[in-house]
Amino acid sequence: MKTIQQTLKELDIEEVIDYYFATYPIELFKDLDQKWDSKTVAECKAHGRSEIRRLIERLINMDPNPNVSKKSILYASKYVSEGCSHHVVEGLVDVEELLKAEDVSEVQSYGYEFERQEDTLGYYVADTALTQNNLLEIVVSYLYEVSFWGIDQEHLEEEKQLLDEAFEQCEDPSRSRSFNTIEELYEDLGITPEEVYPEEEEKRNAYQKAIIEYDRYCKAVELERIKKSILSSESFKENCDIDWGKYTNFNESQRAIDPVEYVREMRDDDRVF
Repeated sequence: MKTIQQTLKELDIEEVIDYYFATYPIELFKDLDQKWDSKTVAECKAHGRSEIRRLIERLINMDPNPNVSKKSILYASKYVSEGCSHHVVEGLVDVEELLKAEDVSEVQSYGYEFERQEDTLGYYVADTALTQNNLLEIVVSYLYEVSFWGIDQEHLEEEKQLLDEAFEQCEDPSRSRSFNTIEELYEDLGITPEEVYPEEEEKRNAYQKAIIEYDRYCKAVELERIKKSILSSESFKENCDIDWGKYTNFNESQRAIDPVEYVREMRDDDRVF
């Protein structure tokens, strides 16, 4: 597997920028103010491309933090969006959590917008077919996450402080409020509840359950394939400071299992679906 930094170095920068703008067309301009009122569309577009190009070059030339102990993998999984299943979602998993998991659908996916950029450059990119076929999706999602608080992460520490303050407020009993029913909450907020059809809630719950089942099934298939790829890759093992001996028995017992068949065997397990 290659790291995200290695992947960025090998891709065509202009193609990445095109895909970024197709995915995040306006989020780039977080510094918009009155100075842009008199700018043409072409000037705004040129500025946007210049900033994303600067971000990519910054990440390519940055030294990764060698002291990051945990190894993580970026991957793609299928999911349902707006009633359509032809979408992929990007995830980040911890390698050791994945390896030791008996039920991979329970493996936590992490956000990383609050991580320093140099700490993320060593993230691996899964070599599974779905991830590689959606490589630009993974890359632009990564660029968006690591620049969420600015290209140079100039607002990162400020936002971390605001987040800590928000947690403190949530834990302050004097600031908390409780309601016995959803109707009480609606009344307090001045919201008029919508009409609920006789069988609406039952059918909505069935629809949501089906979506959850589909998403978790697809996630489990992909993560099992990634686990199998990790355990069969000597080069990956050499680059990861992990006690592989803990996973030797698992490796031998799982090596021949097809990921799809594994997930099918789990279908009746309530922990998974």
